[in-house]
Amino acid sequence: VQTAPVFQARKQSKLKTFLPWGIAAAALLLAVAGWSMRPRADDENRSPVRFMLSLADQSAVVQITGSPFAISTDGKTVAFIGDRQSGGSVLNVRAMSDLRSRELPGTENVSQPTFSPDGKWIAFYANGELRKTAIEGGTSIRLASLLNVNGISWGTQDQIIVSSDDNIVGVPAAGGAPRVISRPDTSLNESGKRWPLALPDGKTILYTSFPSGASTTGRKIGILTIDDSKSRLTDILGTDPLGIIDGYLIFCNIDIGLMAVKFDPRSGKSSGEPVTVLDGALIGGGGAFKGAMSTSGSVLYLSGNSQTQLTLVGSGGERLLRPGDDVYTHPRFSPDGKKVAMSIGSAAQRDIWIYEIASGTMQKVSNAGTINERPEWTPDGSRVLYRSNRDSMDAMWWQPADMSGPATLLQKVDKKQGVWEAVISPDSKYMIVRIDGTVGAREDLYYRSLSGDTALKPFVTSPFLEAAPRFSPDGKWVAYTSSQSGASQVYVTPFPGPGGRNLISIGGGAVSPVWTRDGKHLLYSTGSQLIEATLSFEPTFSVVSRKVVYSGSFVTTSIHANFDVAPSQTEYLVLKNQFDNSEVIMIYDWKYELLSRLKEATTKH
Repeated sequence: VQTAPVFQARKQSKLKTFLPWGIAAAALLLAVAGWSMRPRADDENRSPVRFMLSLADQSAVVQITGSPFAISTDGKTVAFIGDRQSGGSVLNVRAMSDLRSRELPGTENVSQPTFSPDGKWIAFYANGELRKTAIEGGTSIRLASLLNVNGISWGTQDQIIVSSDDNIVGVPAAGGAPRVISRPDTSLNESGKRWPLALPDGKTILYTSFPSGASTTGRKIGILTIDDSKSRLTDILGTDPLGIIDGYLIFCNIDIGLMAVKFDPRSGKSSGEPVTVLDGALIGGGGAFKGAMSTSGSVLYLSGNSQTQLTLVGSGGERLLRPGDDVYTHPRFSPDGKKVAMSIGSAAQRDIWIYEIASGTMQKVSNAGTINERPEWTPDGSRVLYRSNRDSMDAMWWQPADMSGPATLLQKVDKKQGVWEAVISPDSKYMIVRIDGTVGAREDLYYRSLSGDTALKPFVTSPFLEAAPRFSPDGKWVAYTSSQSGASQVYVTPFPGPGGRNLISIGGGAVSPVWTRDGKHLLYSTGSQLIEATLSFEPTFSVVSRKVVYSGSFVTTSIHANFDVAPSQTEYLVLKNQFDNSEVIMIYDWKYELLSRLKEATTKH
């Protein structure tokens, strides 16, 4: 499961610890549940009820791709992803009339839950599979194998709409083969379709259209008709359409929060200026709302301030490597272990920094482009290479780590393609890069020499997604991930080949391989766990054993490792989600506050 850091929308709120459910809160919830069922003579006079929601005594909201929350159509039942004290994440469900939540069995490593229209089932993604489970409990049911899911919406025609591999696909709610409804449209300059919303008419899907290139500002709401699979873009700049209430489309703006605009789904036209309707909500780096909205107009969301923290974890416990409130990604120890290179910033602006551990100093490396990420050191520690969108292209650059010279272009490809990550062999003779073809094509691994003939040569190419390459310390092997089995798995193959693909992981959902410095072990993440595989190379390659070395809430990604192994090989540098007492807020009947705010904004204009 690919994840991304969370960025605060507009204003920060005072943070509070998740508290056990109190008597007053329980009374309030019971009152809300009963009050909401009473008939109203005048809906315009209805007032929403706002309260902080303590989800479980021993659970913490886990940060994952998409939202950790789901809410039923009538707003009376919520689902959330929680961390087990024994390790791993699991789906919990809670009715507003209940004092406590219940774990749903068979939902381990869950992400992106969504309710069925009748509120009796929840669909979710876990370990490379779309599954569903009844809210009353029981064994979860496999519906289909899917790759790289970014958004699930349960439609009204017994069809679940999913963004898989940046395509919009439909899966029968009873299970069956996924059907591709729409792929990225080159005529619309699309590189991906994510965060779908199936409208109640059963014929229309709204989605987020990701533009080609590295732009984060050009994302628009798209509209797709299921019958003819035709897509068109609206003029609405934003992400993650959540629903239409009284003719207003509610959607995300990563810099502001939730917004609303008058919208006609038949014509795909909006009118008037978008209005901010909810401040302080957290929006993910991919533009997904860290909350959920019911069609009846209630909303549940995570607010406050959220960062990632550089944390060393191991058998001796946890310790903060660097205090601060930045949003980090892709930390990498220098070869001597004295520094860490990382990307720091928001979804709109990220730069490469180097942190010197002993002195605590930070030095900015990148000085151009808006997206600078996925840093890697050269084996001698003299340079840092990283992906950048400077000069209007997705390419690899490298720069002296001591800033004694400017960044220089290391690898680019055709303008219709992108270079997404790269690593250099221990002898500094070769580089492996991940590139894609034309829009919508699979991404593959290529290698080239760093001197002489620098032409790219195929290394691991297939109809599937290959990513996250990593040289072994002796340079004889390369670990990487592939979706060839129908779910992300970790493999090891000889470099530069030929040779077979050796499967390392089991169970699916395995990402981000990283070698230990002695080359005897390979770590990878699956769900909220770090797994260490012990390897043997003689007389043939084999996996000797696997064990969990860490379990907890940390940021993972399928495209480039978001953790590293410390030089001691007994600690691991992870990015801990720091919600530091953030608030989970429920606004029951938020619809009426929304409409009042929209009426006020319309009057002013």
